Amino acid sequence: MAGRRPARTPRPIGFVAELERAADLAGDNAAPMIDIANELPYAGQTGRAVEFVERALRLDPASIDRYRYAQRDVYFYARRFEDAARTAEAMDHPSKLSTALIYAQLGRTEELFRWRSALLAETPEFSAELRLDLVGDFLPAAVSERALFLESIAKAGLPMCARPEQLAKKPGMRRMPECEAERVKPAAPRT
Repeated sequence: MAGRRPARTPRPIGFVAELERAADLAGDNAAPMIDIANELPYAGQTGRAVEFVERALRLDPASIDRYRYAQRDVYFYARRFEDAARTAEAMDHPSKLSTALIYAQLGRTEELFRWRSALLAETPEFSAELRLDLVGDFLPAAVSERALFLESIAKAGLPMCARPEQLAKKPGMRRMPECEAERVKPAAPRT
């Protein structure tokens, strides 16, 4: 489907080296450049991702509609929230999650509420933990990008951790360390 981000598999060891090789092979071909740009923030290379997106759009401006998903996400991780919002608003079918996170960062509560409600209506079992299990977590070098994602989840009022019944259904699920730490805390006594 044009304009939709393909599902990601967990990022393997050597992921950054694979991206570097792919970038070398892409040359001036905008389509793979966009796919590479979309992955770079997860490797902690958001600045390079912005360069790739902007270069791809210069090389192939006629394909901007197909490239907006990467442009939106790269601008988000570059903390260019207004640019990310404009890009999301120009999309025919923007990601409910990405759009909610953008509006959370901008403090635009009306838009945030609309997109958060749409996300939770479509995916009532949503949590950041389940999302990262599905698409793969950030690599260790992506400290600020991962922190921004989690901060945005919290600002958007979205659930961070999977519920116990969800974990029971997915025993092999990759769990977020933040959630594991929260799960081992003893319950606070009721007063």
